[in-house]
Amino acid sequence: QDKKPLDAGKVALNTSMAMAGMAPMIAGATLTPDGPGRYRGTIDLPDRGTRQVTVTWDGPGGKGSTKFSVPVR
Repeated sequence: QDKKPLDAGKVALNTSMAMAGMAPMIAGATLTPDGPGRYRGTIDLPDRGTRQVTVTWDGPGGKGSTKFSVPVR
């Protein structure tokens, strides 16, 4: 509302990619604070394809999650 960055507390990112006839490929990262409202992490995505990404947070501003798709090339 005031457009200021928010401390989201503990933030994590998880990805999954469905593979026909196989269990989904899952990868994740714990993100660390990198300035007000900014978080940084590293994740290894060895295969191409569309990943389903879930970001979760739990901190002073509340608890929640969001999902979106990301193409990996």
